[in-house]
Amino acid sequence: MPSGTLAAQIANKLGRGSIYHGYVHFVGHGKWIAVLNDKWPPDDGVAVYAFFTTKADRFKRAKIPPSVYLEIEIGDYTFCTEPTILDLTDILKRPMREILDARMFEYCGQLKQEHLARADAIVETSTYVSKVNRRSILGSRYPS
Repeated sequence: MPSGTLAAQIANKLGRGSIYHGYVHFVGHGKWIAVLNDKWPPDDGVAVYAFFTTKADRFKRAKIPPSVYLEIEIGDYTFCTEPTILDLTDILKRPMREILDARMFEYCGQLKQEHLARADAIVETSTYVSKVNRRSILGSRYPS
């Protein structure tokens, strides 16, 4: 668990588009994650995020249309050593305190602007994203 000072330093790096590698209790191992909240810090203290996955074939087998996930090229980020997808079909939420207190947490950088813009465009039209999550991600860009 990060110390108070370390937790504050990490929290200051997090925000819209930040990428981190952290332990996910319900998966049982570390995952690459992108924070998608429009407003930072969020009023409710909850991060809205999506996982990166290298299981691109799973999306194709399930006939999930490419219009609802973001394909990342090898080398776009240091951890992308094989074809990778930002899975925007399963947007998740987690209290920031749980993220910062996870047994493994490492800030790794920011989504490229073009990836963040593409993610927003996907979220705006995707039937996989709830209205509540859409509003958390798009903020005022989401029509009421």
